[in-house]
Amino acid sequence: MPQQPTLQTERLLLRPFTLEDAPDGQRLAGDRAIAATTEYEAQSDTERQPETSHQPERNHDT
Repeated sequence: MPQQPTLQTERLLLRPFTLEDAPDGQRLAGDRAIAATTEYEAQSDTERQPETSHQPERNHDT
């Protein structure tokens, strides 16, 4: 898989997420003002969204 690029300007840095970004991501996910701009509801530290699979559904008839 090709490595994601890093794009940088004087005021902006876009780079791939890393494990070190997780605490900030969790904090931002719990902010109701930010959640209001997404399709997800704000989550507290004790709440979790159900785990979802990004794999296609299987046809069980085969």
